[in-house]
Amino acid sequence: MTTEVCENTVFRFNAGVAVAESKGIEPKDGIEAMDSKHMLRTVDSAVFLLGSKQDMIHTCHRSSIEGDTWIIAAFDGHGNDVDNVNPLTGKREPHNLTLQLLQELKTSGELDEILLQDIYGKEDPALIIQHKVADLCAKYDREVVGGSTMSMAQIHHDYASKKITVQLLMVGDSPIVVYRNGEKVLEPTIHDYTNTAEINRLSSIHRRVEITPSASFEILDEDSICAAPSKYVKINGRQLSVTQALGHMDYRNPYTCYNREVKCREGIYAVSPDKFTLEFNETDEINIKIFSDGVGDIINAKLEQDAALLQRGTATELATFAKERWEKPWDAVNRQEYNAAVDKSTITRQRQLFGNTADDVCCVSWIQKERY
Repeated sequence: MTTEVCENTVFRFNAGVAVAESKGIEPKDGIEAMDSKHMLRTVDSAVFLLGSKQDMIHTCHRSSIEGDTWIIAAFDGHGNDVDNVNPLTGKREPHNLTLQLLQELKTSGELDEILLQDIYGKEDPALIIQHKVADLCAKYDREVVGGSTMSMAQIHHDYASKKITVQLLMVGDSPIVVYRNGEKVLEPTIHDYTNTAEINRLSSIHRRVEITPSASFEILDEDSICAAPSKYVKINGRQLSVTQALGHMDYRNPYTCYNREVKCREGIYAVSPDKFTLEFNETDEINIKIFSDGVGDIINAKLEQDAALLQRGTATELATFAKERWEKPWDAVNRQEYNAAVDKSTITRQRQLFGNTADDVCCVSWIQKERY
């Protein structure tokens, strides 16, 4: 059963006036015209819970006489805590304390305030959340095996300078892609075994970091899929497909964290976000997308349709495209045979479905384009 959540908010920027049309907010008075273009801004998100039902999107918007600030963020939860007992209810059930905390922060409105904090501050938004997980871990004296990725963007539009500043933060393997006027300007390397800097970081912290074999797949064309090698990162007997994530904490085991009182608050994988800052003109066409690996794994940016959706599409369009791919039948082929064949119709094919191995899908986008 698929659980679907889609949200769309449209903002119009016309001669210095920002209007949240979906909220019915009236234009602000007293703001001077800053350009002659009519810019349309859209915050769009979609979540399709096809697997473990642990993906989550968060957005917020703040406006003042000086300008506007938007927050877009994606969280991809993974794993369940070791004893599968919800400490709040006492019931044995699949449970991820990290994701539960995120959902509670979202419901209370506190997540807005956290994500609006300076990402270059002493305690950035990711560390604020991680330290809250640490507090819960200590409170319940429990091991937290589950966790979540976190990728976010703060978008600031300053009326006076006529500039848009985008600050981005990434923990884990939820990709971020940013386009300016149709050209890709940022796609950070995700935190997994392919990220050499991350492996070096973990190796400087832990006595034993291993890269162990795993298996994945690759989309070759609209109908064909093949097996592909992958790797896990294993630390002191724990393995994960990412090199850092929120959660993953144990105050009771000295071999899985550095120091009970201090550094363990950053978790076994020692949360250390990558951070980026980009600056745009207020009339640039901008497309920012953040999505879970449930999108990233099922697309291939070398394919024309996939590349076009990444470059120009909305979050809903990209997420829906990914969902349909998880649900469609595929032709499983041999990569070597596929690459060697001039006529692809001659390849040996085996029909298969992902079925209950499909992943959750989530995507959020902030798009600015000229209103034609």
